[in-house]
Amino acid sequence: MKMNLTHAFYGDNTRWFTGVVEEVGTDYPRLGRVRVRIYGIHGTRDEVPISDLPQAQVLVPTTEPGVSGMGRNPYLERGATVFGIFLDGQASQLPLVLGSIPTVEVPSAEQLGNEIKPKEESGVLTNANSLTKTGRRTSDNNTATIRSALAAGNDTVRAPTNAAHLQNSYPTDFNERKQMAWEFFTGKGWTNAQAAGLIGNLIAESNLIPVAEGDVGLHSPTDVSVGIAQWYNKTDRVENLLSFAKQRKLPWTDYRIQMEYVQFELDNITYLGGAQLKKAMNPTDAALIIRRLYERPQKTGGISIFDGKPELLGEGKAVTAAIEMYDTYSRINTAGGGTA
Repeated sequence: MKMNLTHAFYGDNTRWFTGVVEEVGTDYPRLGRVRVRIYGIHGTRDEVPISDLPQAQVLVPTTEPGVSGMGRNPYLERGATVFGIFLDGQASQLPLVLGSIPTVEVPSAEQLGNEIKPKEESGVLTNANSLTKTGRRTSDNNTATIRSALAAGNDTVRAPTNAAHLQNSYPTDFNERKQMAWEFFTGKGWTNAQAAGLIGNLIAESNLIPVAEGDVGLHSPTDVSVGIAQWYNKTDRVENLLSFAKQRKLPWTDYRIQMEYVQFELDNITYLGGAQLKKAMNPTDAALIIRRLYERPQKTGGISIFDGKPELLGEGKAVTAAIEMYDTYSRINTAGGGTA
């Protein structure tokens, strides 16, 4: 007898995909899901906004416990090319990322001044990446389009697209900003103590606000101090921040872009203290290293109560915030840092 059944969650009719990660760190609860723009389905950002992309689950290796509250979340960067399958087969509403594909970024045709023009068929301009009127995108008439966001759990509030929001694109809740910073920096390999010392300084500088509202944070690239680290504008660090964001085609006011820039400086500019921070064993030492080598504020004229060296402005606030971060988040350790 011939069976003619289709199993939605059984592997006889697996559908695979490739795509690019468009957004990370916005899923709730924090499961490490990412929004993926899947090639052949989602078209361009003008056609399908990031907020309408599905939250894709990410497979973690068997070296992790696989139990709630234990182990590390997956970590992917925005812009990563990923490969995966749909857990529900041809319905294609539940994407699962199996891994990332190493890529080398090169200039697009448009950047090289050779923009690819859309084809013209029967007097109508068409583009291979655009959505059809029926929403069907694949050869077998699969209709996995914007509906994926609803099926996969579109559990974040859609961000407004007005100009004011683009200049203030960061979580308004302070605890959420701290959580995102903790996951980001521990995910970069910093231990709990080191991440706490770094974030404590950023809190002391700006309360993790990348662009000012009222008297906190910054106002524009022409201000004396700029961003979550309050980079001093009379050096090339602000100019480099603007260039860093422009290369990634995102506004310099973006919260995650500024965290990525902090990491970039620590990785690539030796005198800013990245190597020294890696040796810190507790949040106080880590905070003092970042204060003296990365933030570099003025001296108060007094003596530090922590180690007897010349005291710097905001030193006590940075250390206090670092210890609070460590005490609050070190037991959680959701994103992959060490336990020191």
